[in-house]
Amino acid sequence: MIEPHDEYIRFIIGDEYRRFIDTCNDLDRRQAMSQLGYSDRTATYTEVGRPIVPTDTVQAVGAVVSAVVSLLGIDRPEVRWFRHETAADRAHRDEFGGDELEQFDGPDNLAGRALRGDPPAVLIRMDLPVRQAMRTAAHECRHLAQLDPVDLDGYVANEHDARDYEAGFAAAYMAAAHRNRN
Repeated sequence: MIEPHDEYIRFIIGDEYRRFIDTCNDLDRRQAMSQLGYSDRTATYTEVGRPIVPTDTVQAVGAVVSAVVSLLGIDRPEVRWFRHETAADRAHRDEFGGDELEQFDGPDNLAGRALRGDPPAVLIRMDLPVRQAMRTAAHECRHLAQLDPVDLDGYVANEHDARDYEAGFAAAYMAAAHRNRN
């Protein structure tokens, strides 16, 4: 059973977000982020290689990304993976430098990121249950199809739109999977 999409927390962190969020009143920003379900606590994340991500998750997310990019008419993003930073990640970075393991900060309930660029990318947290990882992939691909928000209201509107798309896509995808089983 798919849980309500409001329980899935997503967040885009990037230069565009930081630029316009800096222009917002701090109280307005905190209230908007709270209403969207974002945590006030932050965490550090580290990108990881695909070989350590469960195979079923990689395959399911790949299928979703293929379907969504076709529906949205966007370029296929690179799918990358991340996890909460571990002591071993920190030790590796201290010993060998930070170039090998990409790290970033975000809310401690981060599930995915969309990165515009060449190539575009979606980052999915590797420890999500398969269905949540699939939903996150659809959500983050939707963000790649959206215009960059210019203010906090635009960011909130984009987030609601991506959540609605995620929920609709998940329902349609699961209905199709159910029909294919019968």
